[in-house]
Amino acid sequence: MIICIQGGAEFADECREMDAYFLSLIPDLEITIFPGASEHERSAALTSENAIRYFTSFGRKARRITDLTDAQALVLPGGSPRHLLEKLLLAREHLATLPAIWGASAGAMVLAASTYLPDRGEKVAGLGLIPGRVQPHASSEHLAARTPGVWALAEHEGIVASLAEMNGESELPQLLRQFRKA
Repeated sequence: MIICIQGGAEFADECREMDAYFLSLIPDLEITIFPGASEHERSAALTSENAIRYFTSFGRKARRITDLTDAQALVLPGGSPRHLLEKLLLAREHLATLPAIWGASAGAMVLAASTYLPDRGEKVAGLGLIPGRVQPHASSEHLAARTPGVWALAEHEGIVASLAEMNGESELPQLLRQFRKA
């Protein structure tokens, strides 16, 4: 599985290099957008439109899905990590079989072993696809702290890697690339 986690402010010009790299690793997969972190249908529709416009600008086919069994390269945009986690938990085993998952902000948070739900002020178990916890929208202080077990990512920053590399199961990083602001 190829994973991309981003710190937020997705679908922006500042993310194009990172997203082009992710897409280059999955050339034959359709981009499937699941806006499950959106709190309302209007927000989900707008998020999906933005994602479709963005990924088609790379010359890729992209569409919104509501059924996770239709997923190929699954895109999980930001929003509410609680809403998204609630929608994904029952599909966790299926998600683990997908060839690629791209998550930004809340979409990245829920992929980790644990996540923080800001609306409830509590730490809960995530999907467990990657170790640790993702901290999106990280400040310069959080980035400098380099807390063990925390993937601290500022907006427009991210990591693209194989799932094996992210879980420390690969001896030599082959795909791992970290994208940081200059």
